[in-house]
Amino acid sequence: MKLTKKLLLLQFSVMLIFIFSACNYESGVMKTLPKYSGCEKYSYGARDFVDYHKYYYVNNNDISESIKSNDNFQKVTNENTDSIKNCIEYFSGRINNSTDDMRNNYDFLENQINVDDYFCFISKDKSNPLNNFNLYYLDKETQILYYFHSDV
Repeated sequence: MKLTKKLLLLQFSVMLIFIFSACNYESGVMKTLPKYSGCEKYSYGARDFVDYHKYYYVNNNDISESIKSNDNFQKVTNENTDSIKNCIEYFSGRINNSTDDMRNNYDFLENQINVDDYFCFISKDKSNPLNNFNLYYLDKETQILYYFHSDV
């Protein structure tokens, strides 16, 4: 009986460590940017999962200047707008199967995609890039950096 309680306590402790380390983890891309003033993070799934984050850079001109000179990001153009929209559309479809919390807080609209903005797209699956990707999208007008992650 005492051994069972100790094992449960150990499992609970390990779980808390994973939870808190995941909340504080910043990707390599985020480490190349100035500190944000606030964020919202939503996740759904275990093996197949999606993440949707919003990083606020309100009244922070540093983010625009930092992204312009950041090798990870490129400017949105008329030529790459359709690719970004396809990625967002795919991600939005995955959100439909998520929790109410994620669906209710997912507020990115395709009409926000603008040629004045910047994005970074990283995929681990070269044969089907939408299987496992990270998309960072800076909406210059709102100074919000959106993060979309999908892993199938």
